[in-house]
Amino acid sequence: MKIKGTKIFTKRTAALITAGAAVFFALFLAGLLFFSANYQNFYGHAPAAKDGVLDFEGYSVSAGDVDSLLEGEWEFFYGRWIVTDGDTAESDGLIPVPGRWTGRETNGTKLPRSGYASYRLRLKNVEAGIPLLVFRVNYHTPYRVYLNGQLNVRSGEPSRERGGNFASGVVDEGYPYTSDGGDIEVVVELGYSETGGLNATPWLSDRSGANVRGRAMSSFALSLFGFAAAVVLASVMITAGLYRYHPDVSLPFLLLSLFFVLIFSKDLSPRLYLPFGVTVWLGIAAHALALVCLVWHLKKAGMAVGKRALFVYGGAAAAVAVLFASLYGFSAVWIPALAVPLLLLSLNYFILRGEMKTRFKFVYCALVFVLACIFAFELAEGIGFVKFGTEIFLSVLMTVMIALFSAVGFFRIRNAARDILRASELEKELQRVKQQALKAQIKPHFIFNSLTAIQSLYHRDPEEGDEALERFARHLRLNVDADGTELVPFEQEINNILNYFELENMRLGGKLTLLLDVNRTDFFVPVLSLQPLVENAIRHGGTAKEGGYISIETNDKEGGVEIVIEDNGKGFDPKKTPEGVGLTNSRERLIGLIGAEMTVSSEIGKGTAISIFIPDAKGDNT
Repeated sequence: MKIKGTKIFTKRTAALITAGAAVFFALFLAGLLFFSANYQNFYGHAPAAKDGVLDFEGYSVSAGDVDSLLEGEWEFFYGRWIVTDGDTAESDGLIPVPGRWTGRETNGTKLPRSGYASYRLRLKNVEAGIPLLVFRVNYHTPYRVYLNGQLNVRSGEPSRERGGNFASGVVDEGYPYTSDGGDIEVVVELGYSETGGLNATPWLSDRSGANVRGRAMSSFALSLFGFAAAVVLASVMITAGLYRYHPDVSLPFLLLSLFFVLIFSKDLSPRLYLPFGVTVWLGIAAHALALVCLVWHLKKAGMAVGKRALFVYGGAAAAVAVLFASLYGFSAVWIPALAVPLLLLSLNYFILRGEMKTRFKFVYCALVFVLACIFAFELAEGIGFVKFGTEIFLSVLMTVMIALFSAVGFFRIRNAARDILRASELEKELQRVKQQALKAQIKPHFIFNSLTAIQSLYHRDPEEGDEALERFARHLRLNVDADGTELVPFEQEINNILNYFELENMRLGGKLTLLLDVNRTDFFVPVLSLQPLVENAIRHGGTAKEGGYISIETNDKEGGVEIVIEDNGKGFDPKKTPEGVGLTNSRERLIGLIGAEMTVSSEIGKGTAISIFIPDAKGDNT
């Protein structure tokens, strides 16, 4: 059955839209890489280094109020710390930064992915009087930086061996070097690395405060990132509270996993001195958790994907994760890195083919696109394809992601509220139809009994029959007048009972007595709800005898009013004798319309008492 407001796209259309999203993503990624490749040109920085020299003639260190990137060709020394060890031997040649030494030939030997090394770059024509630091934050390999032989920056605890080699991701020690206008020799001693080299470009930072824009952007990014993180946590709590409307709890887990992807694996892990391998696998695990939760959530939301497709998708995601970990540090790592967002984008096909409302489909497609961009940004920076910090972009994208999730939540809550309102209206209509049916059951039952009584009177005395017929007509008129009303004043119901009682008493030759002890009448009862109880006492209760009576009493009681209908008939055993139609109908209508409580007490040979408690009885028809 098609859900209202749902458009199920054909396979061709879904495939074309998914392909279009992938093309748009490719253009977006290409724009990111183009900006990264031309970063220095955009801000008017010195061009990339050549032959181990970077000339700042005509350029400022903080051109455009943004720190300079020290990219280009550096001298390379594999397995050597040239400042610490006083190594003056020739270099192993030039190597691009950012870049990897993995597979590079040195002395006829191909270098492995791991090891330690030194990088050297000569800066020329740097402005005099500027305090300088050379560093790279959030880098998972420890390092030391020397400017003209003086320690400038230390990050982490560099070591030649894997053991004892810990990165912090921040500047643990910083000693600004003030330029005198001459050449500056920059040496980066890299601790034991498992990434195949310096795949993150160092910054040359002006510590005099000239880098206004860069620091303002960083502050804005951190503020926005903090806001987005706060919204993430708030969304988790709010969504968990609202899931009484929807049983799927994968959305909060998805948000939490993304939170860990962006915070834990990227920023916190180096500060906790976690080994590089642990950091990589934490990031991969967080990505995998995010993908699993997203697929689970979309499946619950109506995404059209079968078990076989889920199995294939899960296998592909696992293969990509293993391939990424295996190739990290190799140039080919871009293949699994690109496969992650493409796997995400492929979900659009199944979303468009699913049975969910159209507006949800497009919101989810936009969400998948944003998530693909988030993963692409993070992975591109992690493998060295992006030279600049992506915090501002990640913060913006994460805020957009929260906005999309909020849109989904808003639509769901609104739909849930509409469904609840619709269900309430249907329940009211069902109750009204049920009450009408109960009234329809009572009227034929009463009419049949009354006509039988009138017939008996005509056989015995035509004048009594005429009087009974007149009472019967009056009674029917009262019922017709009340037919459009569910509730009637208690006094009107008493009049109905008096008419009916006189009809029956004439048939029985006046043997019955009706006793009224009514202390309160300012309340309403369902029409024809009390008369069947009197009828039961006459027809089945054995009160049609000399001295037989039926009493009706009303009294104030705490929280409402109590009606007691009692007779001195033959009584019955409530455990063995089922309720009749009249008693059942009266009970259901009293409960359904005014929330009354009805209690039946009876004992064989001692009569029956029916107690009806009407809570908060008022003198208006509400």
